Amino acid sequence: MLNDLGNLTTTTALALNNLGAPLSIITGRAPFELNGVLKRLQTDAPQIAFHGALIYAPRTGKKGLLGAWPLEALAMMALVRSLLASFPDLGISVFDAVHGYAVKEATGERYKLLGRKRLEVLPLQELFDTKLKEVYMISLMLPEAHLAKAVNEFLHRLHLRDIRIVTVGDRQLDIVSRDARPTRGIDYIMTRYRLYAGDIVYFGCHYDEVRMADFAGVQIAMGNAEPALRADADYVTSTNNDNGVAQALQRFKLL
Repeated sequence: MLNDLGNLTTTTALALNNLGAPLSIITGRAPFELNGVLKRLQTDAPQIAFHGALIYAPRTGKKGLLGAWPLEALAMMALVRSLLASFPDLGISVFDAVHGYAVKEATGERYKLLGRKRLEVLPLQELFDTKLKEVYMISLMLPEAHLAKAVNEFLHRLHLRDIRIVTVGDRQLDIVSRDARPTRGIDYIMTRYRLYAGDIVYFGCHYDEVRMADFAGVQIAMGNAEPALRADADYVTSTNNDNGVAQALQRFKLL
């Protein structure tokens, strides 16, 4: 749904506003990174952030939290320290429910590709001592795509049973709680709105997000989606940059 700049095209925003239905975004991004998008969509439906680690209503503060599965902070501090020692060129960011901080900043070009704003850079000990009470995601930016295998193998050798590793593209790995699953958020939304699978239209890019056939009557893959997701879809539309959501809504006569 979001383009390469982490935003909605004007055509997509207009189409979704005209849809007149609850709209929830499943994303690996932090809630603060979606503030502008949700404001444009004028939605108060629950949203799913950090690959399912956080379900929240789009308003600021603890009152907006509907479901949360944080990581254990002290264990994550030790993990970040180990990663920095073994892979000094990694860009590492840590997120709580409302803020993001860089322990070691990724390259500006990589942030541009993600549509992600630069984060405040803090020393590791200061970050965990003074800023973070809860940790929902650690994001690793790889300087080279070939490092993904080495970093993955390093993480698996640590035998950390309480984490889940999510691959995002070829140069990003996100670490979230083992209990963080997008399906939890979808179950919550379906219950709240008394929805059945046949009531749901699902747009997806990443196969990790959810097995579409389990939750949606209409399953649409974006043109830039992963091959496995396109293979499972009822329909493959154009890319996020080319107004694929609006095109699909018109194709299924939902506008």
